[in-house]
Amino acid sequence: QNRALMLSTGWSSQGNPLLRQHHITSIRQYFPSLKVETEGSAYLLPLQVEAYPTATLRVILPHNFPSVPPNLQLLNMPHPLADGNGYINVSRVGREFNQWTPHHNVGRLLFEFSSLLQRPVLGLVSTATPARPLSSIPVSSNNASSNSNRSEQIPPPSVDEHLSVEQVTCLLEDPQKFQEYFDSLESVRKMNSKKREIIEKQERATAENAAIQNDIEKIQTEIHSIIQDYEKTCSLYDQQALRQQQITQRFSPLALTSALTEHSYAVEEESESLVSDLTNKSLDVASFVEKYTKLRQDYHSTQMKAHRLQNSGGF
Repeated sequence: QNRALMLSTGWSSQGNPLLRQHHITSIRQYFPSLKVETEGSAYLLPLQVEAYPTATLRVILPHNFPSVPPNLQLLNMPHPLADGNGYINVSRVGREFNQWTPHHNVGRLLFEFSSLLQRPVLGLVSTATPARPLSSIPVSSNNASSNSNRSEQIPPPSVDEHLSVEQVTCLLEDPQKFQEYFDSLESVRKMNSKKREIIEKQERATAENAAIQNDIEKIQTEIHSIIQDYEKTCSLYDQQALRQQQITQRFSPLALTSALTEHSYAVEEESESLVSDLTNKSLDVASFVEKYTKLRQDYHSTQMKAHRLQNSGGF
């Protein structure tokens, strides 16, 4: 099926509906229970967050996707990464979103990010949720100095503890510590292992696609040559058919009968002219007899041919 699609559409990332559909298929594989808001451009991915049972990640595919990353909006759940309308700055989500290429596996990236959203570290916890003691988090009345020193004074949290909003904010301000915490999660380690496997599969698939592309180019060249030969043959056939039609029309029984009849009329007119010349004595008798005899023989021969043609369809 992929080979047939490649034949019909080619393979490029810019404005390629095949590659766009490939990404959409990847999203469907990772999120079987997704809801389609607008087919081909907007999808709703349900999140399993106990405090926010209706939390949903809305994925919006721009018209020039996958040349640019998807837009993300978090619905029915507050979050430090999201603005007042729930829109998320994808450049802060991870390195692959920040360094986006059309050949990233968007389904896997969204699965990793949604898994992270569903953990307490990226959710807003209630006051009843155990959190890291606030005494370990520096708080200053001077916002500028607080922002500059906060990430340096807070050690990376353990994997199993729940974080408060302020601790999450501190982590987000230090990309290195946030990445270390993110990589320390068991689910992330498993997904990274899976990612390596997928990358290897993609590399093998790329090599196979290159070989297939070479075969496609050869087949296309052969098809082009066959089409040219076919067009030449059709042109010759049309010329022969036209010539045959002209010959058929020229030598049809009706055309031959009409020609014989016209010749008979011409002989009759010439015979009458000879009689007129003899009467006016502009033609001697001997010449008249010779010419008139030939004309009458020609006339009777033409009449016999016409008669036979009408009776038998030929001479």
